[in-house]
Amino acid sequence: MMQIYLVGGAVRDKLLGLPVKERDWVVVGAQAQTLIARGYRQVGRDFPVFLHPDTQEEYALARTERKSGKGHQGFIVHSSPEVTLEQDLLRRDLTINAIAEDAGHQLIDPYDGLSDLKQHCLRHISPAFAEDPLRVFRVARFAARFHDLGFFIADETLQLMSQLCVGDELKFLSKERIWRETEKALACHSPQVYFDVLKQVGAIGFVSELFKHQSPSDQLNRLNQVHNQQSRYIALCLLCVDADQNSEAQTNSAKLQQLQEHFFASQNLQDICSLIVENNLLKLNTDTLNAEQIYQLIQRLDALRRPERLQELIKHMRHLENLFNEINMPSFEFLSFCIQQLTELKLDPASMQTLKGKAIGLALEKVRIEKITCLKQNT
Repeated sequence: MMQIYLVGGAVRDKLLGLPVKERDWVVVGAQAQTLIARGYRQVGRDFPVFLHPDTQEEYALARTERKSGKGHQGFIVHSSPEVTLEQDLLRRDLTINAIAEDAGHQLIDPYDGLSDLKQHCLRHISPAFAEDPLRVFRVARFAARFHDLGFFIADETLQLMSQLCVGDELKFLSKERIWRETEKALACHSPQVYFDVLKQVGAIGFVSELFKHQSPSDQLNRLNQVHNQQSRYIALCLLCVDADQNSEAQTNSAKLQQLQEHFFASQNLQDICSLIVENNLLKLNTDTLNAEQIYQLIQRLDALRRPERLQELIKHMRHLENLFNEINMPSFEFLSFCIQQLTELKLDPASMQTLKGKAIGLALEKVRIEKITCLKQNT
């Protein structure tokens, strides 16, 4: 007889009194044809996963997995009506993620997840945990997410994570899969815990090659001072590339490029990080720059052509103020004011008739610099 159970994070978060963002279901005692006949749409070619015809939530046939090779595709998946709920739950990572709820809201807890939930303990279910090395990063992320609730990682789980880092399994993880865990960790209230755990078990170097040569964990402990997630990504990059606070911009640019080779944030965010580092914007002070230097900075930022990006950069700088005390927001506001004034400037008709080619650009540059000079004098 087919039975359906709510499983995983939805059950866990419900028991913790946290909002349930998405629900996953396990179907026991059924075949693919059974669900297809009921209107479910199969979406998993490698795994028997189906979308509910009304809710579009994921329903997976109960299955077992056996390691057969390296990487996340090196598994033999077995799904049949004979696979039990307990067998399906056994393949999961942590005991607190292996609690199920039936249609009558009764809990099924074969691996003492409820006990670990009460003790706030992150504990692996079985030695099969080691078959998926990405779980090192997942557990670190859970530690960051539930840190404020008092959760800790069981000693035996930390030991197993450390053993995984000594072997070669982590080398087969793609940068994209690791980044997805890192990105989720950055959205947690205590993202620094993620990096602390990875450093403790020896996995921090897999987040980025840069971490193999320097240990920025003390710096990253300040990440929770930034509350906007996208700004937190920028903060992560800035803290990592300037860990000693004395590096030259060129050196930091090389570090940033090395760092972002492992990160897969939006191109716009990556570009903003580069602009900040290459132009040392954390220490920008327009009072110490003359009009020509300010104009050159505006050109490097491409702010006349893309004023919206400058506004986004300024928004992030406001979010980063608590973390980087040297940020001078009046300087950015002055830059924004300059852009507004410069975009309205035009050459007089006589100049436009007599000047040609590069001379027009040079004349317009002169007018703009003169305008910035006036603006500086009046502020």
